[in-house]
Amino acid sequence: MRSFERDRIYAEQARRHPGFAEYERQTAGIRTIPVLELELQTDPA
Repeated sequence: MRSFERDRIYAEQARRHPGFAEYERQTAGIRTIPVLELELQTDPA
């Protein structure tokens, strides 16, 4: 995932759940909170 995609997705998560935004403020300059992208795998049968 590219940096700008991570930032966009995290911002949306923080908008929906303000606790994420608060945690990001608390860890600013210390760490970047990772964002994982999960993809649904379909059965190749």
